Amino acid sequence: MIECPKCGYLNPEGTEFCQNPKMCGTFVGYTDRKVAPLPGGVVLTVSPASFAVAPGSEVTVEVRIRNKSQIVDQYEIKVVGEPSRWTLAEPPTLSLFPDGEGQAKVRFRPVRSPEEPAGRKPFSILVQSKASASVSAYQDGAVDVAPFQQPTLAIVPRTSRGGTSASHRITVANQGNAPLQASLEGIDPDDLLTFNFDKPSVVVAPGESAYVQLVAQPRATFYDGPPQPHAFKVQLTAAGLAPVTTDATMLQEAVPRPARRKFPLVPVLLGVLLLGLVAAAAIERDPLMQLVAGRTSNPVTGGSTTVPTTAPKATATPTATPTVTVAPTVTVLQVVLCAGQRKLQGTYIFDLESCAQAPMGDLWWEQVDSVTRRLVPRNGATVAVMGRVDYNAVTLEALKSPAYRSTPISGSLPTFNDLTRFNQLTPGTVIAVKTRNGHYAKVRIDTYGYDLLITATTYQ
Repeated sequence: MIECPKCGYLNPEGTEFCQNPKMCGTFVGYTDRKVAPLPGGVVLTVSPASFAVAPGSEVTVEVRIRNKSQIVDQYEIKVVGEPSRWTLAEPPTLSLFPDGEGQAKVRFRPVRSPEEPAGRKPFSILVQSKASASVSAYQDGAVDVAPFQQPTLAIVPRTSRGGTSASHRITVANQGNAPLQASLEGIDPDDLLTFNFDKPSVVVAPGESAYVQLVAQPRATFYDGPPQPHAFKVQLTAAGLAPVTTDATMLQEAVPRPARRKFPLVPVLLGVLLLGLVAAAAIERDPLMQLVAGRTSNPVTGGSTTVPTTAPKATATPTATPTVTVAPTVTVLQVVLCAGQRKLQGTYIFDLESCAQAPMGDLWWEQVDSVTRRLVPRNGATVAVMGRVDYNAVTLEALKSPAYRSTPISGSLPTFNDLTRFNQLTPGTVIAVKTRNGHYAKVRIDTYGYDLLITATTYQ
């Protein structure tokens, strides 16, 4: 029988072209080529079968092949498995006489790329006879691809502008083949800025990137003068790696001067008038106050009559008149810093010091997804939910009573998977806020949605 070298079909002796019914038609060579069955076979030895290699470097494995058949044969060397993409056999084919032995080398050379993740990669080295498809041998092995980390750091814009704060976007890219766990910090050599990262630490998969929002804030502001540049660095640190830095600049601009507020004369005058009325009522009700001047009013003549100083009779005992004391009423002045109805857009920050949206403020309307939302206190502000109460009846004194917390207020909607989610920001709900500057404020939710319509009042 003659075996087809392409499909393995066994043809009768003397056949020149393969007679496989599947229409192979391959030329099978010379006549009387008997290959089925062949005694013996092939013996394969691989050394080493298990090893480690660093990406970008190379490890060579020795392959020994012995021809145990009775004919001259060629043996093709292949690597099967994931490492086959970055292996090379030299030579790829060995020709051996009967009972002859040959040697080849297989080079394992993984590329330094995130596409080749670190870890253990099993493989097999296969030796296949070209004379007979049934004659082959293989040996299993494993290669450990070593991990490497190669982070990159970028920041945009390089130069930002602002009076009280400025925002930057940081990109952390992992060009290594293992997960990257790193932390970020801002470095200001002049200590004129503070830094707020929305994600101070990140975990980045191989070949992927993470994005971090940075808000730089000057420690002091100014009203007049040209912009002042503040150079700083953002530094990335990870275990086993040298720090990676990138440079940026905040161009601090002058802020508008605060508007002068008129002194509230009307509340003061009303308080003085009220105190005068209380004092007059106290004098009128107390007879002793009337005797201090030593005179009483004459109802007939309209003049004054001197009170007689004749001593009372010895048998008469005067009765003491009780004195009624009226406590004066103290009026608490409520000076309003700002007030009004405003819109708080989704993902924006609301500043209760100016009752407006701003890059830096006290409340952040966070949108985690389409149904998960939170009203988050920022920059040291604290909040307390007062519930559905009369907004106009909440005074400055009432705002000093609640227990304030820095915990976010849930504005999430219930879902089919979680019916326990509770929205605390329904229309009519009043929230007490202690701002980052220590002022008290009240906020009422007027309409709820991706954007909130709120009414806010902040007291001086």
